[in-house]
This record gives sequence, structure tokens and C-alpha cells, in this order.
Amino acid sequence: MRILIVGSDKHWAIENYFLNYFQAQEGIEADLFPGHNIFHEFYYQSIFNKVSFRLGLSRIYKRINAQLIAKANDFQPDVIWVFKGMEIFPSTLQKLKKQNIFLANYNPDHPFVFAHRGSGNQNVLEGLPYYDLHLSYSKNILSEIQKKYGIQGEWLPFAYQPVEEKVSIPKKDEKRVCFIGNPDKIRADFIRFLGEQGVPVDVYGHYWEKHLRGLKNSPIRIHPPVFQEAFQRTAVQYRVQLNIFRPQNKDSHNMRTFEMPALGCIMLAPYSAEHLILFEENKEAFYYHDREDACRKAKQILGLSQEQAFQVKQNALRRSKESGYTYDDRARHVLEYFAHHFERSKEAAEK
Repeated sequence: MRILIVGSDKHWAIENYFLNYFQAQEGIEADLFPGHNIFHEFYYQSIFNKVSFRLGLSRIYKRINAQLIAKANDFQPDVIWVFKGMEIFPSTLQKLKKQNIFLANYNPDHPFVFAHRGSGNQNVLEGLPYYDLHLSYSKNILSEIQKKYGIQGEWLPFAYQPVEEKVSIPKKDEKRVCFIGNPDKIRADFIRFLGEQGVPVDVYGHYWEKHLRGLKNSPIRIHPPVFQEAFQRTAVQYRVQLNIFRPQNKDSHNMRTFEMPALGCIMLAPYSAEHLILFEENKEAFYYHDREDACRKAKQILGLSQEQAFQVKQNALRRSKESGYTYDDRARHVLEYFAHHFERSKEAAEK
């Protein structure tokens, strides 16, 4: 099977985890068309490019779509897997389908609700009917797409990438809540509320000073951002790692769902149907219904003995390892989905 991924080849892009796994499998030829990179490099090259694109005067999308069609003609894929698809015209998808290419889509954001400029556009929305298979991190989104468009779908949760350098769980931790990530209004309001209720919180990231002004006598502490190994070493030092959903993750999960338990951290996250499937409540993770409940749960976790807390951390780490939550595991499932749905598509076309 020949698979062409359409997305980004930046080091942080999850497309790379799937590409690397595919390329290591016998009988699979895989390549990546970096449509998002082409757009990103154009858009941030100059103010003129930004303005011309926002006014609808730029031809960058046309250039990307022409290059994608040329890449498909050269590579001759059986499957094209589009990540999000902001740069890809619905008309391009139609042309590729006429070449008997099986089209799959995966969107790490919400395909119907665009929270910010980078989360989606009309190409994402209008392209949905042309895919043969839709993969979604959210069971609710997947159900909505299947009902609305009648296309096949599979649940593809987020995952974690095992750390190369082993990070051990310390026997003694910092009895504080930690949040690692940059602020937005939802996150800042939530954390400010925790601080007002006397919950000690450390935040790591850019621009927190701007979002959390006037913190006199507050138990909130602000730190610079941390990445990669520093992220991992920092995370495991704390008693609680806070997870805050954005609107598109409601009743689902997010990337943090897997990152923190896989490091051996105690995650305090929003209550959701999917979280209950992924980690057992009060044994492998803790869940809250609202910010008042989050305060109560945070204080409860901070009140655990070192031995009790260490046991929860070990439970979370064990569940992550034994349940197949790595990106390699997800990639294996994707190949199974492609094989199943691609063969069904071929059989239907031959009838």
C-alpha cells in the first residue's frame, strides 16, 4: 500500500509519528506532502503576504493544490491521508477521487467549530463530504460526521510518544498544582479562580504575567516555558498536573490526557465519557465537573500521603504502557483501518 500524508513536517507535528511508523513497515510505502509548511512559510514571510492572503488576493492555496496534484501523479498513492486540510480545496479532493485514490481525513481540532484562525476554515468544512474515511479523536464529532455525511469513520484518540531518556517518578513531590502551557482566557480564568480559593498553582509558559495581573498574596507562581526534556523533568516534580479543556474537547479528551499519565503524573482533568474509558477515576486519574469541583479535587489530591500519591502515579504509568496508548500503537490501528476500508471501497467499485 502506498500512503501519502498531507500536512506538516515540522518536528512538533504528529504526522511525523505516523509517517515514521508507516515507513518502517514492510509492504508500506509512505511519503509526506508538506502543504501546511508551504503555506506557513509564505504567510509569515512578510506583512504584504499576510495582507494579500487575508484580502483574498493571494494565489498560495492554488499553488499548494497544484503541487499536491503533481505529487499524487508522481507518487501514485493508494491512500491520501489529509491532516485537517485547511489548504486543500474541495475541488482538489474531487479530482483525486476521480483517480481512484482513497481519501482519509484526520482533524485534531473541531471540523465544525473554529475557535481561532488556525483551527479551521471553509476548505475543512466543505471538504468533508469527499472523504472515504474520517478519523476523529472525538466519538461525538465522529458520530456527527457519520450522520451528516454518511461516510465511514473510526475513533482515533490522541496518544503519547515514549520519552527517550527515562524520567523517574520522585518519591517526594512538590505539593502544588502545575499547568504547563501558554495562556488563553479560559485557562487564565480557571487558574485565577483556583488561586482565589487558596489552591497553590505553578504555571509555565509565555505571557502568563499579562493574563494573571494583580496577583498580590496569591498562591499562584509564574515560571518561564519549558520544553522537551525540561518539560518532562518539571512535570514529574509536582503532585498534580492540571488539564483544562478547550471548547472543541468537551466530553472528549486532548493531547494532555496521555502526556501526563505516561510520565507518571497525577492528572486532574475534566470529567468526560472518553476520560472514563481511558483512565480509571480516582485510581489512575482524577476528574472534575466544574472549577468548584476542581478546587475540591485538587485539595483532596494535595492531601494524599506520599505513599498514596506515588501509587496513583504508578497506576497511571502502568495503564499508559499496558493499554497501547503510544503513537506507534495508533499508527498500527490506522493501517488496519486503511486496509479494511480501502478493500471495501475497491470491492464496492468493482460491483
